[in-house]
Amino acid sequence: MGAAAAIVLCGRAAPGPRAEAGAIHLASTGGAQAARAALACDGAHHLLLSPVELEGAEHLDASGMRARTDAALRERLSAACCVELRGGDLAGWWHAFFPEGERSPLSRALYAAWRRGTPLIGVDAGAAFLCGGGPAVTGRWPLKEYDRKDDYARGRALTGLGLGPLPLLAWGSDAATGPAALLDSMERYGLETVAWLEGAVWAEFLPRKREVTVHGPGRLALLVLDGPHRARQVIGPLWELGDGCRWQPWLQRVVAPPGARPLEGLLEKRVLGDHLLEIHSRPGSELCPSGADKLPSRLLLAARLVRKGPVGRDRLPQPL
Repeated sequence: MGAAAAIVLCGRAAPGPRAEAGAIHLASTGGAQAARAALACDGAHHLLLSPVELEGAEHLDASGMRARTDAALRERLSAACCVELRGGDLAGWWHAFFPEGERSPLSRALYAAWRRGTPLIGVDAGAAFLCGGGPAVTGRWPLKEYDRKDDYARGRALTGLGLGPLPLLAWGSDAATGPAALLDSMERYGLETVAWLEGAVWAEFLPRKREVTVHGPGRLALLVLDGPHRARQVIGPLWELGDGCRWQPWLQRVVAPPGARPLEGLLEKRVLGDHLLEIHSRPGSELCPSGADKLPSRLLLAARLVRKGPVGRDRLPQPL
């Protein structure tokens, strides 16, 4: 049997090794530099995208149904050693990648590059867009209809590309992008799981290992509520993950770094907009050792969310 016959079966070439999807680094502003440095990708091959720079990159035809991507941008994306999404807000990212609500070639090209192994970096709103989305926003609303029923059915005011495993993500501390807006969105849309970034922190998602590892002196918080979302009080676990903690989202399991010690007697209350978050330690919770440059990583805490304002009322402002 010749060499050619050895690699051909029924007239088709034998499949080659399957490419692994690239790593995804999700960072706050303070953790972005460390997230970039971990990839060792700089210079002209580090492709930085922002909603402002992408304006005009997508051109709709006369019918408004098809879009084409600027050819030079496609070539840069194919040659990039990593692609970073930085700045803007969630609505801006939606308009850049989904003009007139249609998935653009740029969105498909980004996905194809990631599937080939190109790493992605998302900073602040860019991190939320790479994952499950962020708090509902005002401004240039991605939806054509603004009634609540349509918002819930299509979800485009909240959802992202879904490449990373983090759920609805808050990336700031102000009223529009912080945890308070996140909890408003949980109540309004009936969501169960949210996350937010605190301080200088970045999280590395490795699709092959199916887990997220947290890096830096800040924290990644994950809140899971279990109960009627429009009830006065809702109970659920809270994971606050610091440097070295690993989250396995498909197993709903958190792994603490070596040297963790028990946490005892924690009671903390946080006022977040129209919500009060009461945090209690659970038996078996752990506190990762903290140093001068680290915040403690708190795992498996019981959180009780108390609505301060009227329950069941849409408190979000109408889009402009």
